[in-house]
Amino acid sequence: MITGIIFIITAGLVFSEEPNVQKYAGETVTLHVNKTEHGLKDFLWTFGPQNPVTAISIVTNGKVTRVNGTIFADRLHTHVETGSITISNLTVHDSGVFLVQFFTETGILTQTFDLSVHENVIIRYYVLAGGNVTLDPGLKQLEEDHYVKWTQGPQCGDTIAEWKNNITWIKERLKDVLQLNPHTGALTLTRLTANCTGYYCVRVLKGKEDCHTV
Repeated sequence: MITGIIFIITAGLVFSEEPNVQKYAGETVTLHVNKTEHGLKDFLWTFGPQNPVTAISIVTNGKVTRVNGTIFADRLHTHVETGSITISNLTVHDSGVFLVQFFTETGILTQTFDLSVHENVIIRYYVLAGGNVTLDPGLKQLEEDHYVKWTQGPQCGDTIAEWKNNITWIKERLKDVLQLNPHTGALTLTRLTANCTGYYCVRVLKGKEDCHTV
């Protein structure tokens, strides 16, 4: 286990331009490496708000060495076979520059990523008791590999409705008041009472990646 900051000065071959990745807090991101060579078992990921100088993942001979003391902790997963990393439950503090270096017999292959994590937008609704309201995630049409998850409560708490594989699920105690549109993922609350007041969060995933969180 390693703790600390590693300062690295290297000369290597850049094998991909710097992608600019945009995400929202609470989402998951995978930084995909455009490897042109196979069987690369030694690589290093570093990160920094402006300069990627802090080691966050070290892989030697195909084995991951955990780096303690980073802001990512258990939210970071290293894909040894592809060289990519996945970070879950993003925060705005995860914004910055990521650098991966693959160490080969002929030199070092590098790729950088510029990740920007934005705060979620809170949309306020004011509805009279007994009325209805529709919360729209902004999708025109759900596709087969979409996954829609609605939650209620602070910090996007309890799951109350889901749509996945063309199947709609609604929490048992809320089936009389919730309707989930199978075409757009919009959630409608009917016959509102004071108990319906609170925060509602929707997470939309396409395949294995988040589309957005509101």
